Formats: sequence, C-alpha cells, structure tokens
Amino acid sequence: MRKRLECAGRRRTRARQRGHVDQVGGDDGGRYSGRFPSRLNIHRAEFAAAVDAAHEGDARVMVHTWGGDSIDWAIEAGATSIEHGIYMTSSQATRAHDAGMTLVPTLTIYRYVREMVVAGKLGGVPLARIADVVAVHEESRSPRQEAGLPLAVGSDFSTPEQHGKNLVEIGSLMRAGLTSAEALLAATRNGATLLNDPDGA
Repeated sequence: MRKRLECAGRRRTRARQRGHVDQVGGDDGGRYSGRFPSRLNIHRAEFAAAVDAAHEGDARVMVHTWGGDSIDWAIEAGATSIEHGIYMTSSQATRAHDAGMTLVPTLTIYRYVREMVVAGKLGGVPLARIADVVAVHEESRSPRQEAGLPLAVGSDFSTPEQHGKNLVEIGSLMRAGLTSAEALLAATRNGATLLNDPDGA
C-alpha cells in the first residue's frame, strides 16, 4: 500500500507538469473469470489519492474499469469519466450522472477480441467471458441513458490493424440502441466536453 500511495505522489507531480488528463486502471477485466474482478489494480484510498493529485494539477481522471467496487470508488473520489463500464448498474449510472461524469463505452473492441479468440490469435481470454461482455455491453445502454449519463465515443483499440477505425464505434452505438443523433453527439460534442475542448465539437 505504501508503494502504491508513493505512486500516487508521483501522479501528483506529473499532473502538475501536464495539467491535462490522467488515467487510472481499476481492474484487469478481460482476464478474470466471473463478472467482477478477483483482483483490483488500485484500491479505495489509492483512488482518492490519485484523483486528488490530478485535481491539484488541474487534470481530469479517466478510470478504466468493467464494474464493481472500482466504479463506486471512482464516483466517490470525483473522477471525470468511466471507460468501458460494462457491468455498471443503474444505481451507479444515476450516481455518476449526479456527479457530472461521462461514460465512455467501447463496444467494437470486444467484438474484435471475440474474433481473435475464435481464430486462436489471443490466448488467456475465455470465449464465454467475451461473449457475455459483448451481449451485456450492448444491452446496458438503456439504464445508462435513462439515468441521463452522457456517453462519449471510445475505442480501446490496441493493434495497428484496429487503429484508425474509430468511426465504426458510432455504428456500434447505434446498434446498441442510440439514435444517429445521439451517436454523433457521443462522437463530437460529448467527447469534446469530456476533454474540456469546446472547439473540438
């Protein structure tokens, strides 16, 4: 714990220097079994320390997590956004909205991951796990929208072949139930607002 809090101190220094955005990894979603992680990358006190450090440097914090306690801690600590949020509950979505947060779902990448697992190009990820993720991630749009939680387009692409295909995510959001207008806002205004870049809209 001491080493991790020292790491938060280093985040504070970087935040002062950078003054923009810091990322916190809440869990290793893709490689655990069951719907919630058996191991978190960061704990409650560390969330608070990391977010405080970022805020001191006038930076925003984006938390990468699939669900569970790390979403609660991110909301509690004052993070700016949740990336992925696959298993975010309706209650969490409501509290995230009330806290002024944004959700950045990443629908397309999990279809790509499923294809890679089926083709034998990616090991260590159970196919049933990814199939569940694809289904749940696309079905959970409604409660988040009902809570009024803003959505911004994300990707989480990691290979050279995947990069540059961000436009596909707009179609994925529409297949998940967003209107074309909502999906375009997620790709433009909402993302610009999240990054505090009004000219980007």
